[in-house]
Amino acid sequence: MNVFNNEIEIFKTEIHNIYKAYRFSHFGLYNLRSVFNDYKKKNKIENFKIVDQECNIEIKFSELDMEEAKEHGFYQMIMAGNTIVMIYNLWEDNYRTIFAKCLGYTNKTDLKNNLFGDLGKIRNAIVHNHYKRTSDIDKLEILGFLFPNDRFILDSFAVHDIYVNALKALELMKQPSAN
Repeated sequence: MNVFNNEIEIFKTEIHNIYKAYRFSHFGLYNLRSVFNDYKKKNKIENFKIVDQECNIEIKFSELDMEEAKEHGFYQMIMAGNTIVMIYNLWEDNYRTIFAKCLGYTNKTDLKNNLFGDLGKIRNAIVHNHYKRTSDIDKLEILGFLFPNDRFILDSFAVHDIYVNALKALELMKQPSAN
């Protein structure tokens, strides 16, 4: 079982790195708003432009774009949703198979986990329903507290709670070591 526990630790590290990348991006958008506002005051402009010469692109940001960079804005929602989807996809496309084999299951679908089942339902709302709530959100077993009263808000608080709960769920999956 040490191999199994080791794989759990590797998965936890991947989740941590995804969460850290999300936090960098989240704060990057927040800081971009400050840069935009400072630049606008000094230069009396309506748009802010970032030029990436390596990719030969330029992206213009308006005041409306900066509003969407706030905590509950469109761009923050996309980053939160993508982070949640990435965590679930690592489970479904990689670690669920590894864990099932370690535990002696013949198929990965034999391995059930309520937390990752909830993430699958959230992922489906994000990917297949364009970031909108589905009826499956009402069936969440662990993460239902995130989306009460017909709400489906993907923000830094939801990502943080999912991160913490994913690490807890993985810790609970660990097997006792044989001495």
